[in-house]
Amino acid sequence: MRPVTILLICGFLSACVSTSYTNDPLAQPARYEGRASFVVRDDRGHGDALVLLALSGGGSRAAYFSGSVMVKLQTAFEDVDLLQEVDAISSVSGGSLPAAYYGISDDPGGIVSVRLQGMLDVERLSPALARRLAYNDKNKMLGIKGRMKPEEQEELRGAVTGAGDAGKIDQLYRYSQHKGRSKRVWSDRTVKRLMSRNYLGKWVGNWFWPHNIFGYWFTDYDRSDIMAQTFANNLYDKGVLGKDLKFRDLNPQRPNLIVNATNATQDIANEDNFGKPFTFTDEHFTTLLNSDVSRYEISRAVMASAAFPAVFNYMTLRDYHEKEKAYFHVFDGGNSDNLGLESVKKVIAANGKRYKKIFVILVDSHIKAKGISRELSDPRSLVSHVIDFNMLESFDTLLDANRRKALAEFRNGSYDGAPRDLRGKLQFCHIHFDAVEKEDLRERLNNIPTSFKIADEHVALIDTAVKELVSKDNACLRRMAGTLSAQSQLHAKR
Repeated sequence: MRPVTILLICGFLSACVSTSYTNDPLAQPARYEGRASFVVRDDRGHGDALVLLALSGGGSRAAYFSGSVMVKLQTAFEDVDLLQEVDAISSVSGGSLPAAYYGISDDPGGIVSVRLQGMLDVERLSPALARRLAYNDKNKMLGIKGRMKPEEQEELRGAVTGAGDAGKIDQLYRYSQHKGRSKRVWSDRTVKRLMSRNYLGKWVGNWFWPHNIFGYWFTDYDRSDIMAQTFANNLYDKGVLGKDLKFRDLNPQRPNLIVNATNATQDIANEDNFGKPFTFTDEHFTTLLNSDVSRYEISRAVMASAAFPAVFNYMTLRDYHEKEKAYFHVFDGGNSDNLGLESVKKVIAANGKRYKKIFVILVDSHIKAKGISRELSDPRSLVSHVIDFNMLESFDTLLDANRRKALAEFRNGSYDGAPRDLRGKLQFCHIHFDAVEKEDLRERLNNIPTSFKIADEHVALIDTAVKELVSKDNACLRRMAGTLSAQSQLHAKR
């Protein structure tokens, strides 16, 4: 093939990425019905309990740890699937990989499910409908394969016993009608395989595709764009042609998804926004950008959340409030809140009044900052003769201070703007490496580096830690499971 032809093909392929932004304007104000929001509209579990899951940053260490904890939450207790109870997930950086994957995935077999409050009288169902159902009378999970027909909806409504179960059947009907399924599966094996992939290596390899070379040097296409596409190809696309999934494709049976980044924009109108969390939600897209979050690519949101300074470029968005072109720049969410708890506060503020109990599970992949060895007179590495990476130590110091403050706020149930009754409602479960009993294992876990690749030996260490941390021996999770199970029995009796 002639060089001129190759250049023309590359130019055509890179045309779609010749601008630095891909978000679309908001067509017209309307009530948002999607999952990228602080407002919880469908209770996945019980109407009396708001269950929130926060997933911290930490590269592939966080991706694998968070994903492993999530799948273990499904089976740790016989009578309740704790992941099914989660109403919203707030994620940062590496934690955003499994959070977003869960948001776009289906359960094995394409089954959609809800948790009933009472029981299902199977004897009242037709054999044809009964064959399509999956029902567990211990944890009261009811699932159906394929689309539910209106007559089947009515049949199921007449066969449930809980006070709010007719509404749950309506919810199941809506879930089954979802057309934008990714066909990607959420299972223990699949999640662990995907979260342990060497995304750093795949990213480097993708640099050498002709259209990426052309796009990088001759358009606004940058390092973050290449990694975003790497994430899309491995996690967040569908179909033979690999159509990239957008927020409108989120599975409606999954929790709300809040992907966190940090605002790096010079904001003349409101300078207080600089350095604060920016979320890929309807609220922030509407108010800050006059943009439609439903049409934004999930892979780019995840990349923005993980765009660590010096390694990746800013993720750029278009601000459609302005007549002249104006842009909004974001990067790694860890700079403003590496735990995702600031967005948890917003979810509590938007929804907390209608719940009797609020549960927050934090999966914290933090490792102890080690500092510089006392034995070194010159701490520079070979690379540091050109670029000094002492910024990493200063970044770790900032993260440590912010982390301690955030943990104290949630342990005490008190922070600026917290509801007055939060302390009486809140139960905070903190899942982290320092809770591992064996000192040797704790030390080895704290030596897992932050990168978008993870060694097999580190995967094995995390598997061992998750087996201990997410079990019936975890007093906080056990109390949570007991409370939710008791609520189920209470609802069944009403």
